[in-house]
Amino acid sequence: MSLSKSKFRLSAVFSIFYLPGLALLFGLSYWQLQRGLEKQHIKELRADSADVLIDAAPVNWQAYHFRDVTLEGEWSGQNAFLLENRVKEGQVGFEVLTPFRLAKDQTMLLVNRGWVSDTEKANDKPAIGHARIRGVIYQPEKGVTLGNAILPDQLSSAIFPKRSVYIDMELFADVLDYPLESTMLVLDDADPVAYPRLWKAAAMPAEKHFGYAIQWLGLGVTLLVYGVIWFRRQA
Repeated sequence: MSLSKSKFRLSAVFSIFYLPGLALLFGLSYWQLQRGLEKQHIKELRADSADVLIDAAPVNWQAYHFRDVTLEGEWSGQNAFLLENRVKEGQVGFEVLTPFRLAKDQTMLLVNRGWVSDTEKANDKPAIGHARIRGVIYQPEKGVTLGNAILPDQLSSAIFPKRSVYIDMELFADVLDYPLESTMLVLDDADPVAYPRLWKAAAMPAEKHFGYAIQWLGLGVTLLVYGVIWFRRQA
């Protein structure tokens, strides 16, 4: 085998791994940058949060995304859902999601009342009657899911609360047999029917994402420089 052919094959093998690796590193840097900008935006929304009273569905819930609001309406505490596998301080438990009907137009949305260690404790604080409740508005993402959110045996049963593996607003609405907003309220810790809050507006701060973005960018630049030097030597 000639030296030129050997160099060509070596260059081809190097390129197969080098180019995708380079694209991966720069891609990860860009992704972390975007995540950091999203978290920074959430932080700005929380800092600019002004409490408003909502007793009927607004034209655009998105305008209140990650902001503090007060809802006025009626609890439907007998029809709660328990979100499974929620970990707090190393202990696995549930988040209690309870329907709340707005006073003026009967719009229904779920309220995340916080974390409990077992199903029995979800009944410690009954949510009933007319109320004004305060909390943070956000729109939960369904994300990547496997299987049904609620097991078939629970779907066929009339008993509440129903345990759910993940948030599925469409399925929850079918179970409740009335329309349900995709928006959710995370109840304030100080509310009498609230449990300890597990939810966070941003699990990782923007600064950490920006730090990761710089790290991935640095690795990408290092690999780029190394590749240029290697290819020049092979020329």
